[in-house]
Amino acid sequence: MDAINTWYCHPDIPFGQNQPVTNITAEPGTNPIEDPVYVKTLADPSRFPEDIHDGSNKTIHRPVELYHSLLSNAKDQSVTILAIGFMSNLAAFYSSPGGRELISKKVKELVVQGGDFGPRGPDGGPNGANYNLGNDLTAAKVLQTWPSPVTFLGVEVGGAVLTGKILQETPVDNPVRVAYEIYNNGTDVENKSWDLVTAYFAVLGLEEGSLRYGNGDRGGRIEIYPNGTAAWNYSASVPFTRRQHFLDFRETNVTVARKIDALLATFGSQKPPCPTSQYIS
Repeated sequence: MDAINTWYCHPDIPFGQNQPVTNITAEPGTNPIEDPVYVKTLADPSRFPEDIHDGSNKTIHRPVELYHSLLSNAKDQSVTILAIGFMSNLAAFYSSPGGRELISKKVKELVVQGGDFGPRGPDGGPNGANYNLGNDLTAAKVLQTWPSPVTFLGVEVGGAVLTGKILQETPVDNPVRVAYEIYNNGTDVENKSWDLVTAYFAVLGLEEGSLRYGNGDRGGRIEIYPNGTAAWNYSASVPFTRRQHFLDFRETNVTVARKIDALLATFGSQKPPCPTSQYIS
């Protein structure tokens, strides 16, 4: 992550990392999603400058400490948290002394890639909790009582948005392009875009116009079951301060893909030098 942030001229974004740090980035396997090669490649400072290194940088915060620090110094109701992985660190923060109170006071919205709210829906029985929620169900259950508004991007939406081919048109030293090339054995492949669509919404919000609330004004909340499935519980009564929604398309999946591809190719074929004074916007 720090290598990507640095390449895009934002080298000083605060970073949290679980401790102790080891060289195990993933379980070995033949499935590309289990193969750590692209992680190790981007973490090679001889190719991609960054200052996290292998975790030996002692200024790196533990995740719960970083959440406490960032939220304590933020304006009330000003923070959007994006969760595109397991809920473990957020659950630990939620359960830490003062964590829930900071969330209630400082967080405007939590945006989560997780759940499946597609055609099988609440009338057809619970759907799979999907990878991000199902791998730590105990942590994911905090979503049922999370003290700020929560918006979910389900697998059925992100999986319909195919992006990434445009990275062929970006510089060969673009770490995102390099990661795609390793993961896909080339860039002439389009990937399902669960995390990308979730991040797109977290930054630009409902007003941007690509997405809408799939549950409209019907309310409810996510229900996560012990067997690893999840569904939308429309009958659940949720206070307005903890309101929950799941997302659906307002524009076509192809239109959304085109917008995200344009962002992936922000610099075109030649990246300009980073400014001497680099500011985090």
